[in-house]
Amino acid sequence: MQIARGKAPSPSTDKTEVPPRGSLAPVVLLSMLAVLSSTLLFAEQWLFTTWDELSTDEILYHLATPLTGTDTYTIQEFLTGYLPFLVLVAAALIALVIYGRRKGKLRLAGGAVAAICACLIGYALYDFYQQAGMESYLRNVGSDEDYIAEHYRDPRDVDIAFPEQKRNLVYIFLESMEITCADVASGGAFEQNVIPELTKLAFEGEMFAGNSGKLNGAFSLPGATWTSGAMFAQTSGLPLKLGVSANSASSLGSFFPDLVALGDILEDEGYRQDLLIGSDAEFGARDLYFTEHGGYEMLDYPYALETGAIPEDYKVFWGYEDEKLFSFARERLDRLAAQGQPFNLTMLTVDTHFEDGYVCELCGDEFGDDQYANVHACSSRQVTDFVRWIQQQDFYANTTIVLCGDHITMDKDFYEDVPADYPRRTYTLVLNAPLAPADASRERLYSTFDLFPTTLAALGASFKGDQLGLGVNLFGTEDTLLEAEGLDDCEQGLSAMSTFLERFGTKTSIGAGILGRFARQAELRFDLADDGSLVLELAPCSALSSSSLKGVWAEVTDDRDGSVATIQLEVVQNEQHARQYVCRGATSFSPSDMAHLTATAFISAGDFEAYPVAELTQPDPQSSSPRF
Repeated sequence: MQIARGKAPSPSTDKTEVPPRGSLAPVVLLSMLAVLSSTLLFAEQWLFTTWDELSTDEILYHLATPLTGTDTYTIQEFLTGYLPFLVLVAAALIALVIYGRRKGKLRLAGGAVAAICACLIGYALYDFYQQAGMESYLRNVGSDEDYIAEHYRDPRDVDIAFPEQKRNLVYIFLESMEITCADVASGGAFEQNVIPELTKLAFEGEMFAGNSGKLNGAFSLPGATWTSGAMFAQTSGLPLKLGVSANSASSLGSFFPDLVALGDILEDEGYRQDLLIGSDAEFGARDLYFTEHGGYEMLDYPYALETGAIPEDYKVFWGYEDEKLFSFARERLDRLAAQGQPFNLTMLTVDTHFEDGYVCELCGDEFGDDQYANVHACSSRQVTDFVRWIQQQDFYANTTIVLCGDHITMDKDFYEDVPADYPRRTYTLVLNAPLAPADASRERLYSTFDLFPTTLAALGASFKGDQLGLGVNLFGTEDTLLEAEGLDDCEQGLSAMSTFLERFGTKTSIGAGILGRFARQAELRFDLADDGSLVLELAPCSALSSSSLKGVWAEVTDDRDGSVATIQLEVVQNEQHARQYVCRGATSFSPSDMAHLTATAFISAGDFEAYPVAELTQPDPQSSSPRF
């Protein structure tokens, strides 16, 4: 038997050859691209799934303004609903890169991954362009046409006359409240009325429904479809457009400084103005707008914490619920009415915010497991009960109440069965106005812009031409923008870029806006130190963080010899709340000197080297534990 003999295999063919793996840099770069493209895709999908009809204006606005105080639910929704898919896709792409490298086919695998990532990014950008209405927004680039500039009437060019006895104003923005959720017979779109109390109340006041016998509300037009935009639109008659050239949130300090809004007009007429909300007013720069345009005092969620109105660890939904809001409002109105000064208390409810609202202790379950309907029903009862309480007060005889949904809801499924041709509008009502519509039989077609001049008219103010901003006084006879132009043309024109409005919105730096709030809230006073000497104290300083301050000092003048002493004040954080600061400085004065001293406090921040924020006042015994 012969045994076949062959050549022994050479060492080079005896082992499996391992391909060279090369540098890790391509793997790292491709992995980063995989994570980036996956994040962009799923973030974009989450954005337009969570927010219904999200606009370019809203996106640009929130990119440029503070997100402090936002509800964490939306972030949690992204983490639970989209993050697992994001991780899965990114991990699969990274695994493909690693596998290709191990097999010596990194170029092929890398090319495939790069192509997939390019497709993901391309789709996300294309879908964003379509969903956000970028085509309409960019339509006016390079064009001389400007829809807003063409139709705007500047209040600075209008003589506005108020009656000798000025009327008080209670203005309530109703979060996401629509007439849509009323029953069909009342003008809504539901079989069962979700807001029966508000429906009944509407027929007791003016909603500009003419002889229709049905609810009539305001359209939310582009630039006014989210809360900050809605509050801006209803008080200025303009859409809120900061534009791509607006500064970032870190430099926002002056909010449309050339604008004249409702708050500016009322401030000039001697009104005391407060903004009462259950969330953080810093969110969306609402504090900046309302302090710069009207000197409103911010009675927000941080204020409630700082004053002990709620426990220091209390937080539900966006801050605190509407049950507390209306309780604080009653307390505040009692104080305002006792001051003998015309007042404007502006409020914003929050429980009906999407998604599905907040269920408080007062909510029932008359709509079963439909949480958002139950929350709306609860809001209807609470708002109406609050209005009924106001109507029982002595000050009501000289007080106008305005109720208006800030915008139609962003909840994706609550109105999914409503016919597509049903005109969804905000709940709108004016109560106890001193005049009636010029044509009481006319059903008006109007937007939330029209609330600006209409509110002034409801306070008894008169002005020629009926128009202010883009709004028209609905008590008059002039056609609104919607009546004159039609809904489609208005939406198209307002969606486009406006260079006219961008000039209003780009003058933003840390400046008079934020410092003005500092000045309105801060109080400068003398206090006794442990050794019996005088100490200067400036508090509260809640408009700026300590890192924003370059310096705080006071100049103290002694009227006996005219000498001026400069006293540096040290910023000391108050333990009660992170946004409140107390500034203190030691002096060489004794208590016997106090009657001869005057003082002014200054701060240095941003571009301002010496901004006066407070003059010396004696301590108010009632201010030691401020409440609403």
